[in-house]
Amino acid sequence: MKKSILSMVMALVMAFSCIGLAAAEEGTISFDAKISADIPALMVQSGEATAELPEDAQQALNAVNAILNTVTLKGVFEKDAGEVALYAGDDLMLSIGAKKTEEGATIASTLLGNQVLFLSNEMVQQMQQQIQQQAATSATASAGSLNELQNIDKEQLGKDVAEIAEKLSKAFSEKVGEPENGEFTVDGMTFTVKTPVNITYAEASELILNSAKELLGKDSMKAVLKAFSQKGDPIEEIDKAIEKIKNQPAEEQPELSAAIYSNDKDDNYVVIEMTKKTAATETEEAKEEKVYFAEGLADGTVKILLTADAEKEDIEFAFNAAEGNTSLLGKIADTKGMNMDIDLNADQAGNLVMNLAIKDKDVNVKASAKVEAAEGDRKNFTVDVFANDSEKALLTITGSAGKSEDKPVSVFEGENITVLPLEKLASGEDATVTGQLSLTATANLLKSVTVLAKNLPEDAAAWLNAQVKQLMVPKKPAVQ
Repeated sequence: MKKSILSMVMALVMAFSCIGLAAAEEGTISFDAKISADIPALMVQSGEATAELPEDAQQALNAVNAILNTVTLKGVFEKDAGEVALYAGDDLMLSIGAKKTEEGATIASTLLGNQVLFLSNEMVQQMQQQIQQQAATSATASAGSLNELQNIDKEQLGKDVAEIAEKLSKAFSEKVGEPENGEFTVDGMTFTVKTPVNITYAEASELILNSAKELLGKDSMKAVLKAFSQKGDPIEEIDKAIEKIKNQPAEEQPELSAAIYSNDKDDNYVVIEMTKKTAATETEEAKEEKVYFAEGLADGTVKILLTADAEKEDIEFAFNAAEGNTSLLGKIADTKGMNMDIDLNADQAGNLVMNLAIKDKDVNVKASAKVEAAEGDRKNFTVDVFANDSEKALLTITGSAGKSEDKPVSVFEGENITVLPLEKLASGEDATVTGQLSLTATANLLKSVTVLAKNLPEDAAAWLNAQVKQLMVPKKPAVQ
């Protein structure tokens, strides 16, 4: 059950991460997002409910479903102010906004009516310090890491990395063999020259490990090592790994082949193949595990391929980019029956289509995301989530984002606006003001519920009003 929910969330997050709607640095940007969901079916698919529910439970799910399908989330962001608001149909339910000023920050909300909360710069700093202290308490190592990272000599570290990278490149170039002319077709691309790289797995591993050891021994790496310090000496661990490779019999080492393909267009394509043979056991036959990696440029296309046929999982990964168009194909399958497929295509106009599928013995979830360029530097997006090969989406999110002429509905200042310093409210200096503010927020929250109910179907509105009345009825004291 939890696995199913996590897979749905993962699919949704990956779908949204592909939308990639960047905010403009200047001017106003806005977004709107609307969720349509089949809550009863979603609950059944996630294992949180059965197909047949008691009448009251079914009524509650239907009402929640209606509420979700009625509400729209909107946001407007300017240089020094931002706001998020909920709408029921075309009617504003509630909003909360914040505006930065020289003295601090002002928070306005429909819940507060004509009152706004003011946070001084000092209080903002105090809140930031509290957050940092809490983070330090819960993750002392992480906080220490950040402090150590500030001590890194980035300029010297860059020089050290470049120096060692040059040495490593020179060492590999010494392994380059004689070029072979001809016609070579590799991964659908044609080249005229093949240059082998004559290096074994042990030689390549030792070169890379010794380069890493040399880099870790540099003074510029001390702060990095301290920031990410773990038990044990990393240089000592590298020495152990090098010694293990040296002592490994040649017949047990993976076979490594590498070549560089090129042509008269200055295209270069590097291909590395590695094959490892596993020994036979009483229950399993001898197998070959293969890894194929290729990367380079040909005919104006950047291509990266990775396939791995390993003991526990198979991986296929292909990336192509040319003339502003990008495509990505990926597949992961393990021996436990888990499969994940991703197919993404994007163009230079900002259009994007992504499909993701996650499937194993307990889970079968698919998600799709689409982004389309719209008028006025805006983009429209749609995200759908499906389960168990259903044709109907269990969850759909639609909306748009980009540059906008919209303005926040929040009112931060004016003749009728009362400013309440948050410091005084937090200290409890004026209990009367605090109590009145609480009553105002409660009253305005009820108004928001009324706005929502007005836009709901009759059955859902009746259920919502009944829930509110139940909450408003004072609880009877327990009989002693």
